[in-house]
Amino acid sequence: MKRLQSIGLLVVVVALLGSVWGVTAHAANALSVPTGAIINSATLWVYAYQAGGDTVRVHRVTAPWAEYGVTWNNFNASYDPAVAGSFVTDAPGWRSADVTQLVKAWATGLSPNYGFLLEQDPNPYKSTDYESSEGATPARYPKLEICYTVPGDPMQCLNIQRPSAMPAGDVMDVYITEASPDYNGGAAPYLFTGLVGSYSKQALIQFSFDFQPSSGCTLTPGYWKTHSKYGPASYDATWGLVQPAGEDSPFFLSGKTYYQALWTAPQGNAYYILAHAYIAAYLNGLDGADTSAVTAQLAHALSLFQTYSPTDTLPKAVRQDFVNTASVLDQYNNGYIGPGHCAE
Repeated sequence: MKRLQSIGLLVVVVALLGSVWGVTAHAANALSVPTGAIINSATLWVYAYQAGGDTVRVHRVTAPWAEYGVTWNNFNASYDPAVAGSFVTDAPGWRSADVTQLVKAWATGLSPNYGFLLEQDPNPYKSTDYESSEGATPARYPKLEICYTVPGDPMQCLNIQRPSAMPAGDVMDVYITEASPDYNGGAAPYLFTGLVGSYSKQALIQFSFDFQPSSGCTLTPGYWKTHSKYGPASYDATWGLVQPAGEDSPFFLSGKTYYQALWTAPQGNAYYILAHAYIAAYLNGLDGADTSAVTAQLAHALSLFQTYSPTDTLPKAVRQDFVNTASVLDQYNNGYIGPGHCAE
């Protein structure tokens, strides 16, 4: 039987908190993308004042932070080294980065929304400054644009941006600097990336919004391992949403791709027991299944994979942690918890 939800599209209901250009705020600034809308794109915009020709990279922040409390020291490089998007400072003015896949991951609960980190090439004495949400020109404040379509209607876009020079909670931004590692730049009118001498500056930006995905349905590792571009069953385009190279993307510290890890028989190896369950749950989320029942397990599995490799000798308690996390994700993939199993 044909699967009940569309492949490769994320269908969500989005409750957005904050100011949205061109739309009148209501109910404490809460706005929603209509039920059944499909997210087409998500774009981070910042206003740069230099044109140094440098590449600025956008990363997923992995821990909570406070706008008026975070510093270089207490932030402690809490970001995913994988690049979620980038832009080049080839001209002053608005610069943008495509962050669609990261926003979709937030939408499905595959990772918590702690915002973006911006950093650039380490060229000595080259840095870029941007208007912050405390700056003098509100029209130049950082913004996140989410574009969506409702079947049968033209595409629409929402822009989340702080509405005034006073902190509103919908957008937080700050710069931190290695040169003054206990300094907090939350009240500064500018954000910075790059080097001052040999010391780095980085910018943090977080947009507060809620996504409530449609329930969707789940599939097991057996489905996903046979529906990649390598067959033998028909290709499921959800694989193409895995960054950066679909099923050929590297799977953390395993030395294998997602596809190879999924086809590696665990033979008692707790790493691969969890890998099978995690990859299936991750793909289910990308395909639109509600992952709220396993949000904690997905985040915990991510932490384990960022720490251990399949050849590590795991302490007994850690091995059991791998197995227990896999057990919950297996229940989700098989439809015992969460939105239920798909009718294939």
